[in-house]
Amino acid sequence: MGLFGFGLANAGVLFAGINSVTWMILAALLVGKTVGITFFGMLGNVLGSKLPDGMNVKTLALAGLIAGLGLTVALFVSGEAYTDPGLQGAAKMGALLSAIAAPLAIILGIVLKVQKKN
Repeated sequence: MGLFGFGLANAGVLFAGINSVTWMILAALLVGKTVGITFFGMLGNVLGSKLPDGMNVKTLALAGLIAGLGLTVALFVSGEAYTDPGLQGAAKMGALLSAIAAPLAIILGIVLKVQKKN
């Protein structure tokens, strides 16, 4: 929550700026990163690159979801990609809302029964 609050305070966006761009950025970060990292990790495994010891498809998907947390590059790109302040704010809000990846990852880890390996 602290990182989310810091990002929200310093990104200069308003909750009123939520629109379809917000939801597209959020979906791209959460779904796109999760699916992309999982798919290409599995593809690499099929092509001969082995996953690290103790890692399987479940943990790969979980890592993909965690990667969807877009509080750095996504915030920067949102500010640079759009010239319209309204679109900038909506895109930044989508990046900030990607902080939901953290609790989702915890819940997914519990549901998938991912165990910490020593």
